[in-house]
Amino acid sequence: MKRTAPLFLLPLLLAACGQPSPPSVASGPAASNSAALPSSVMTGTASAADIARFEAGVERDLAALGMGGQLTAQGAAPKSYLNVLRVNDSSARAYLKTTFPTATGCTLDWGDSSTQSISTPSTVATDKQDHTYAQSGAYTITLTCGTTVKTSSFQTTVVSSPNVMGFFDEYAGSLGNSITEVGQSYIEKGFKFASPENYITNTIWSLPQGHGGLLMYCYQQESLTYFETTTGQLFDLQSITAGNLGAPVTIFGYDSLGGLIGSAEFTNATNYGAPFETRVLGWKNVARVTCSGDDYLHIDDLDVSVQAP
Repeated sequence: MKRTAPLFLLPLLLAACGQPSPPSVASGPAASNSAALPSSVMTGTASAADIARFEAGVERDLAALGMGGQLTAQGAAPKSYLNVLRVNDSSARAYLKTTFPTATGCTLDWGDSSTQSISTPSTVATDKQDHTYAQSGAYTITLTCGTTVKTSSFQTTVVSSPNVMGFFDEYAGSLGNSITEVGQSYIEKGFKFASPENYITNTIWSLPQGHGGLLMYCYQQESLTYFETTTGQLFDLQSITAGNLGAPVTIFGYDSLGGLIGSAEFTNATNYGAPFETRVLGWKNVARVTCSGDDYLHIDDLDVSVQAP
């Protein structure tokens, strides 16, 4: 059963939390396991082991072509190499190398009107470039050096549900000037919000009229305070409207391999009258968002869209 605490009891609630623990080193969600198949047929998300196996194959390819190792000059006849790994259903990673002279212009074309110039000759063992597609479809990735063209095909599946907003607002008219404890795991609109302590708030600490909010306890290890989809599906986080209760807190977005997508700090103390602030993030392919700091994260709303399985 939910327990409702009036506003005047909040100092007692906060005092019970004890002294804040130092924030831990950022850590992301565990990588998923998927078969180490060729990039042209692999679906799902590549695990760290998949990537390691793929990169070992790239090194063998380059050695067989006489393009292995680190180049400091044009050490071989002009050649180029391209191979593409499916990082997930909407993101590709191109492994490429060229021994063409500097005067030769080399271009990587992702097949969706996105292009980039490639340095040549390569001075690293292997160049890696990542790209995320915005729309589903079949794309041809092309590396062009002069008249030499190397291509690789890539099939994307980018399907998201409509944006989801209005989080926590169903409580807007039911609490009055108070907070309600909702346990360590709170679920709404297909998302799970986990922290050592979660509270639903209403009409207090700068919340706009008709809005509900969520307090997430961010004192302890970052891995203990997070939100993600209940199904494990990736999502896009367009923006978050939030603040803190008195001390800065920072959120971190991670992809399915535990790689950091981005971070955003909130220094606006809503319980001291500071308004909620909206951070326009545009984070794509998010697996989990965590929180670290010396206070509570106070969320008013999220603008998210969930990718289809």
